[in-house]
Amino acid sequence: IDKRFLLLKIIKALQKTHKSVILECFIEDDTLAHHEQIKRFYSGIHKKPEVMMKVYDEIKNDYEVVHFDSPDRRGIDVALIYRSERIKLIEAENIPIHLSWNASFRTRDILKASFQIGGDTLHVFINHWPSKYGGALKTAPFRNAVAEVLANRILEISKAHPGHRILVMGDLNAESGEECLEILESKTSMVSAFDHKLGSHKYQNKWSTIDRIFVNQSFIERFDILNTGVHRAPMLLEADHKFLGDKPKRSFVGLKYQDGYSDHLPVYINFQVSQ
Repeated sequence: IDKRFLLLKIIKALQKTHKSVILECFIEDDTLAHHEQIKRFYSGIHKKPEVMMKVYDEIKNDYEVVHFDSPDRRGIDVALIYRSERIKLIEAENIPIHLSWNASFRTRDILKASFQIGGDTLHVFINHWPSKYGGALKTAPFRNAVAEVLANRILEISKAHPGHRILVMGDLNAESGEECLEILESKTSMVSAFDHKLGSHKYQNKWSTIDRIFVNQSFIERFDILNTGVHRAPMLLEADHKFLGDKPKRSFVGLKYQDGYSDHLPVYINFQVSQ
């Protein structure tokens, strides 16, 4: 089944339970590219089996895509999907990661999208920081460097527009207490809006909370955070026969495609304008 159909199913599920306005995803270069490809994305669904059409028809919302190509060697980018009838996109940009001490380093850019929500401006930063492949200590400098880039951009916005709301989300490949998160929090005063023991990613027998959500003080002052959590829909999980319990149903196990969604579960934040 087309991976785009699986994405539609997740959108539908989140829309029912969380009234999703902004969705983050990690994609390959040619899955969804640029704003115009959302039209081909939807039109392509019409060529799929009847069950796909049923899911598509039930969504009935106008979603748009924000996406830029990144220099990641595996061809992985970050993207953002939003409901254009609920919020207005003001501008979007990709923030490249350049390391003076490692010119050959390549990773995902940070995606920044600014939205108008009523009379407020909300800046959303979508992240997919370097993994711990090769060792947590050895790769920590890469995550620290990305945290510095993000923190500096947040400081620029906060200085120029003190009242603007800021939301940071993504797979940061780090848990509470790690240096990269301390850099982000100490330099910008961003605070975690997601503090759950229930993880979104499982490695061997351990669930972890490497998918994170941070907000600034202006966000907290303007919006009521109703709840945050991990979306543990049954369709996103499968039995973990080796380490017991369950685990995310991923797309590939090695080179074998198993018609899954992701090795991460979606995390969410529900908020509304304070009355």
